[in-house]
Amino acid sequence: MSKNFELLQRLSGGPEARLCPEGKPNPAAPNWVPIERNPVHDLAGAWHIEQQKLLRQLFLEARPSPRVVVMSGLDTSSGCTLLCAQLAELLAQQTSGATCLVDGDLRRPSLHRHFEVENGAGLADALLEAGEIRSYARPVAQKKLWLVTAGTEVPDAYTLLASERLNGYIAELRRSFDYVLIDSPAASLYTDSLVLGSMADGVALVIKANVSRRSTTQKVLEDFAAAHVRVLGAALNQRTFPVPQAIYSRL
Repeated sequence: MSKNFELLQRLSGGPEARLCPEGKPNPAAPNWVPIERNPVHDLAGAWHIEQQKLLRQLFLEARPSPRVVVMSGLDTSSGCTLLCAQLAELLAQQTSGATCLVDGDLRRPSLHRHFEVENGAGLADALLEAGEIRSYARPVAQKKLWLVTAGTEVPDAYTLLASERLNGYIAELRRSFDYVLIDSPAASLYTDSLVLGSMADGVALVIKANVSRRSTTQKVLEDFAAAHVRVLGAALNQRTFPVPQAIYSRL
């Protein structure tokens, strides 16, 4: 598990820094990036800039480059599902291969609403029935982006995800697509992201500013480490105020 966590500032358009587990800036990290403090007044533009940075650091510039990534919010309402969908759209736009987005949140599925499609037969149905997972993928938004919805609501979501069939399905998606992004339930509440992460190249956490607690974050990271799940990074989402340079330099 990496000791560094990449922070994404949503509305400030500003700083990003590598953190060590104690929450301090870690300039000694080999891929630490100096903080750029140029103000950005266009909030939508700032959000797009930070998405591009996260895309590069998680996928395009990472070595080895992960191809199957689980996105998991630390808490509920972290914005993880939206960020996962938007990163998948950027991958489809900026790479030559195909990208598949999987709604792995069988408890509270919502990816289908982002793309304004029905939550038809999807992941749960594939796990309940024998067949190819590729047949449940549908093209959305653009030709190179595909979506596997959560599918039929099931009461025992964790048991279904823990089945050996899911491991084979993820391997099948890896063969069929260049990139696979899987949206997962909150890591602090459920262990679904541990199960999914063990079958993927790693997990990216989404932390909600002013809500997620440092102690909770540390506990989740320890759980991932114990399960030998690689943490690729974390995104600090929905921060609505800038940190003054004098204060940030002392963090």
